[in-house]
Amino acid sequence: MTQTVKNQNRKIFNDIVKLMENDYAGARDITVDAQPFFQQLENLSGPKAFQYMVEDYLRCFHDGHVTLSSKKTTTLGFSCRRFANSLFVTQVTAEKRLQPGDQIVAVDGETIPKLGERYADQLDAYLDRQMWGFLLARAQQLTVRTATGEKAITLKHYPYTYRAQHEWRLLNENTGYLKLTDFANPDVLTNLFTKNQTTFDRLEYLIVDMRINYGGNDATYTPLLAYFADQPTDIVAKLPANFNYEFWWTIRNKKNWLTALKTLQEANPTPAMHHLYQEQSDFWQSALTLKQASQRQGSDKMVIQPRGHLRHVYILSDYLAGSAGDNFVRLAKTFSKVTVVGRNTMGIVDYGDVAEQVYPNFSVAYPVSRLAMLDEAEGTNGIGIAPDVRLPWTPKAIFQDSDLAYVLNLIS
Repeated sequence: MTQTVKNQNRKIFNDIVKLMENDYAGARDITVDAQPFFQQLENLSGPKAFQYMVEDYLRCFHDGHVTLSSKKTTTLGFSCRRFANSLFVTQVTAEKRLQPGDQIVAVDGETIPKLGERYADQLDAYLDRQMWGFLLARAQQLTVRTATGEKAITLKHYPYTYRAQHEWRLLNENTGYLKLTDFANPDVLTNLFTKNQTTFDRLEYLIVDMRINYGGNDATYTPLLAYFADQPTDIVAKLPANFNYEFWWTIRNKKNWLTALKTLQEANPTPAMHHLYQEQSDFWQSALTLKQASQRQGSDKMVIQPRGHLRHVYILSDYLAGSAGDNFVRLAKTFSKVTVVGRNTMGIVDYGDVAEQVYPNFSVAYPVSRLAMLDEAEGTNGIGIAPDVRLPWTPKAIFQDSDLAYVLNLIS
């Protein structure tokens, strides 16, 4: 690597460290020693190595809203989950050389326990919550244990596509199943309930599968909460009293956050988005106006009217339910007819309102607002919202939905 490139990398990384130590909304709560990463700069072999190093630094913050994104997004064509000393393939999309249930026992010749130990600062302390995608994306070869023996697979990269799943079906005449992999579109549930109102109104039990939910707009799930209520309910009052976000005002944050909003507005040119952009532009004019605006957040009432005649609601939860998914589970647990079953959610709501800092070959997303609950040590970052009934995950769940079976047994 030439000295010019080294100098450029040092300049970029120095700016990223400034971003995370001064502009990131979690800077007052989370500190990461950047010095070891500065020392690595001299020995990097190319642009990919630099990007990986930056990603390692960012993952030390353990905030799901702090991410590095490159211009070209690909997928390995499968999903996996750690259990004991292996990564178990849980789902296969494009990579047909793998099958659900296959075990990845080594990555580029290094065992899963050894690799996990080397990247302990970037991975979750709890094995079944670890996300290994970023490490597998860097790898060349996997050692896979199948039902017929071990084999080596040279990894391929496939075009990334995401298709939201908003699945609704009846399991029997009085029990419905609703799967939601995101809350991105506020119209989804409204339209679903309109089309199936008669069916929903006669249901006795509802199972909401939130085990994978990539978040989105909190307003999206509001129509669903109405089925959890037995009387007119102010859902804002059901949140903790200190569930308020305060923006972290810096010149960089003002520019990046308003740019992010402008992009959203252009992609979704509705009156509501136009109003939000204008409102935020006014708020961000100075630190004083923004502080006053932040103090008012969450104070308005939001009353929902009860719908349907559900006797009970069961929510299936896991560590891939984050952001608005976290908030939904938090709110749902406050209703007496709701029971959450499974495992803790992701826990990425302590810091929100994600902005983006753009660099030559990648961008860094980071939150610019902070939850006031953190001042009373009531955060959930990396912990998530706990279920009412905890069921441990095992590889058997790849073939048999033990969470769903548990709930159906309760209902029957």
